[in-house]
Amino acid sequence: MEHIRLGYLLIMTCIILGIATATIPPLFFPKCKGCGTRNLIGKNKCKKCGYDLTENFVSMMNHKENN
Repeated sequence: MEHIRLGYLLIMTCIILGIATATIPPLFFPKCKGCGTRNLIGKNKCKKCGYDLTENFVSMMNHKENN
């Protein structure tokens, strides 16, 4: 009976970790609209193409205020 509980715990933990690895990175590493490269949330310019990321942030904030 202990092996079944341990197996269930391991399977559920793997499922939760899989979902977390798919959904958490976009929160901290948004994609550049110019080239699609992920950048740190505090950066103003894309590290690959130099696209101005502040436009994305400002438009996102304006969109939230309008809703």
